[in-house]
Amino acid sequence: MTGSIIIATTALFVSSWAWSSPTELLLPTAFLGLPLALAGSVLAYRLAAAPSDRDLAERLLDLATTGRDEWERAMRAELASIEDPKERRRFALGCLVTTVRVEARSRWPIVIGTGVVLAIGTLVTSRVLLGGQRTGIMIFTLYPPAVALFAVSLITARRAGSFRAGLVVGALASVAAILGVFAMAMLEAGQWHDAAGVYIMDGDAPKHAIDRIGATLDAISPNFLLFHLWTWAAWPVLGAALGARGKGTLERARPAASAGV
Repeated sequence: MTGSIIIATTALFVSSWAWSSPTELLLPTAFLGLPLALAGSVLAYRLAAAPSDRDLAERLLDLATTGRDEWERAMRAELASIEDPKERRRFALGCLVTTVRVEARSRWPIVIGTGVVLAIGTLVTSRVLLGGQRTGIMIFTLYPPAVALFAVSLITARRAGSFRAGLVVGALASVAAILGVFAMAMLEAGQWHDAAGVYIMDGDAPKHAIDRIGATLDAISPNFLLFHLWTWAAWPVLGAALGARGKGTLERARPAASAGV
């Protein structure tokens, strides 16, 4: 059901573009819709399979202690001794903040590194294509970032033994990718305007005269941003799911196994 809805939404999205034949409409629908449908199905399955008898404090604690068995047992024992709902939430939130601080030291370099590498890739692609066919840099900005986000999420999930860890890092890396790719595209857009008089993203010539500012702003137009987000969105989810394959059952079983601690 979830997959069908996503594919239908994708078809509506791409149908707003100009296509000369039904085949041209079908291919982007499949390319964008199928990964999103699979990712949506993964998220729907995991949400449906998660235990529903836990309060917010227990869910926050699950998020904070995933992959840390000894600390999880200790924190669950502490949480079980707290009866006031507000105090339970405050304690669990404190555990989550502590986890974020600790994880930042090991995971932020991966996130920032993803953004930097993709920014450098955008720069290299821009300079190579500007001296060649000048067909626009979307051949790079659409596909390698999706592969990078998939890989980052997969590796993180596998190392942490956690789908959620992979998904969180993948989401943060997506933000870094957006900043790196589009900041570099904006910087390079002026070069394309001066050297070729075309837009950097798709290599099209403007229909009316524009200046460097107009060329720069075109690189971050809502259409381009949405198209890239739509293309990238599924891959952190799929990477995290593949990396944590076989771990999801353990994650869901932990609360029940720890109930008697």
